Amino acid sequence: MAHARRGRSQSPSARRRGSQRMSHPPGATAWAAEGWLSVMADANGGPVTFDAGVPGPVVDALTGAKVADGPTFTLQMLPGETRLFAFGR
Repeated sequence: MAHARRGRSQSPSARRRGSQRMSHPPGATAWAAEGWLSVMADANGGPVTFDAGVPGPVVDALTGAKVADGPTFTLQMLPGETRLFAFGR
């Protein structure tokens, strides 16, 4: 299960569905489930480190471009930026 390094929270219903929401000010809020990671930066932006939990490529789901090799990677996020990634495939 992917998670952000700065902390995370997970609702009981999210645990049952196998999804996870991570929130950690300052930085970003992220949702992860079944090989997908959605990230939205806060108003400050900046570097955010993630751990996908599995080795292998992390790919931008919209462009198909490889952005990192998992499991751990750091993104420089712009304020308010939203990204969608696929991993563990």
